[in-house]
Amino acid sequence: MHRSATDSDCGAATETAAEKYLWNERVGSSVAGEVSATVVYVLDPTRNHDVPESHFGKAVSGVLIVDRHSAYKAMRQVKMGQLLLAFCWAHVRRDFVRIGKGYPELKDWALAWLLRIRELYCLNRERLRHAPGASERVAAEGHSGWHFFRCQHAGQCS
Repeated sequence: MHRSATDSDCGAATETAAEKYLWNERVGSSVAGEVSATVVYVLDPTRNHDVPESHFGKAVSGVLIVDRHSAYKAMRQVKMGQLLLAFCWAHVRRDFVRIGKGYPELKDWALAWLLRIRELYCLNRERLRHAPGASERVAAEGHSGWHFFRCQHAGQCS
């Protein structure tokens, strides 16, 4: 099962949404080649860890893909090892761009990582061109780069 979560400032989209944050959780799963997704929205005045913590409850487990907002790291379920956080590749990529621009001595190292991340994006784009279960998709998912991408999300790479 795939989970991702984020929060967004609602701003003044509506009078009732002023000074509130829209939290969303997206859950996706694949059974027998069929992909389904559910999205849950929570409107709350805070960005506090209590919001996702209470939403997920005590019985949750698995991997949660997030940005690096500190609320996720402070969740009870994360501290207890029930949820493993996997940081979004787009956010991680920005770090390497920043390092490459800000530290000339690390530019080559940062560029090498940016090329690896680009390869992951290309592999994922190729994978998504094919229906779940199709031989082309299975082949794309068998690529060593795709394995690296998936185990990073699941926290299984050393």
